[in-house]
Amino acid sequence: MATSRHPLYGSNSGYSLQECGAGGLRCVQSVIDVQTEPTEGDSIRMCKIPAGHRVVDVKLFCDDLDTGTELVLDVGVEDEIQDPSDTTNVDAFLDGTTIGQTGGTATGALKTMFDLGAVPYDRWLAVLWLTDAATFAAGDLGVVLTTRPEQSQEAAVEQEAAS
Repeated sequence: MATSRHPLYGSNSGYSLQECGAGGLRCVQSVIDVQTEPTEGDSIRMCKIPAGHRVVDVKLFCDDLDTGTELVLDVGVEDEIQDPSDTTNVDAFLDGTTIGQTGGTATGALKTMFDLGAVPYDRWLAVLWLTDAATFAAGDLGVVLTTRPEQSQEAAVEQEAAS
């Protein structure tokens, strides 16, 4: 497994990525060793959602990152191509999860996953740090993202117009 630095989080965090795929599905695991507390409103880019892919499953897992009961996280899509200031999808998969308070695993909302179609460019799966931890504790923050290839709506319209 290759190890590199996370593109946005900084030098204190180790970033590792594992990828596998079969039958058209693409599964990516991304884990960050969070050693420095992010601040309220920070968005941590975990992995790319590839161009032409639809998200079919999202799992968030983490250690107990808050020895108190304040930390709340969202998991969603960061789309800097369409509109970098558009925050409507930052909670597309998990909205207000508190697993960072105890550690554990949370699964994304299936309905929302299928509401977001493929687009012809890469997007980011991101964790939004909604509230500061009461007492931050260093630990792992990770996601498992499963996608499948799908023709984007834009490509389908172009293909139909060409025929």
